[in-house]
Amino acid sequence: MLLNFLSRKIISKNKELYNNYLDETCYLFGNGYSIKYLDFANFQNLNVFTSGYTYLHKDFEKLKIVGDFHLHPGIFSPIWKHPYTKKYTLINKTRKFFIKTNRISGNNRFFTSIYNYPFIKKKKTNYFLHNFNRTFDLEYIDPSYNFSLMLGSLYAMIGVGVYMGFKTFIFVGMDYLSSSPKFGHFYEFGIGNKIIENSHYTKRIKLLTDYYEKKNGCKFYFLSLKNSISSIYENINYEQKFETNENYKENFDIVKPETLKDLSNIEFEYYIYKK
Repeated sequence: MLLNFLSRKIISKNKELYNNYLDETCYLFGNGYSIKYLDFANFQNLNVFTSGYTYLHKDFEKLKIVGDFHLHPGIFSPIWKHPYTKKYTLINKTRKFFIKTNRISGNNRFFTSIYNYPFIKKKKTNYFLHNFNRTFDLEYIDPSYNFSLMLGSLYAMIGVGVYMGFKTFIFVGMDYLSSSPKFGHFYEFGIGNKIIENSHYTKRIKLLTDYYEKKNGCKFYFLSLKNSISSIYENINYEQKFETNENYKENFDIVKPETLKDLSNIEFEYYIYKK
């Protein structure tokens, strides 16, 4: 009971975000390989949510960031349970990597799980989210009270974005929402050939966006490339939207080599180098 009371007090701060961007547009950045084709300068005057490792991109500072998300519960803790292997690690290499690369820096709003609260420096720009043991329950989607959209950064970005008043959302680098999603991230080498079967994920995301379309009148679009098109959302072509051409850059062109080396040694086992 005491922990719940303290948690509610911490997350009640999120009330200050309500409708701050009423009827505006927000671009939601993922970490998919398609990011390699984009010029961040095209987004510098647009409201942007970022997530995960977007902060490693050399042009990250060009973005007008209104929210940055990294949800993994306990990922900033010295002792951590890996979300995929479910194994505990007594030496959290990912935490050390975050410290070395200044994961939480600058004046950007940073959103994370309340389970990370004891392990990160307290800043006015840090915001915490908690689900009180509820998972994807559309009756509980208030970031300032009980937020069940903690299954991943995209769920949280949508829910928090609507709470902040945004009306139009454009998915960028959210490759899992494309018709033939390939496994891989912009900070990994090359473009993988493995097609991911993720219908459960896309169905749930579509359920969430359908809900907000009906309840709040929101609109959701997919920023498409020549080889990345969505069949579940209306596409906005990148080249036409920004009157530019796709320009592929390899991971070592957009992330510092020394950072890539450190990233190759954390628990997630990313494919940083050519095999």
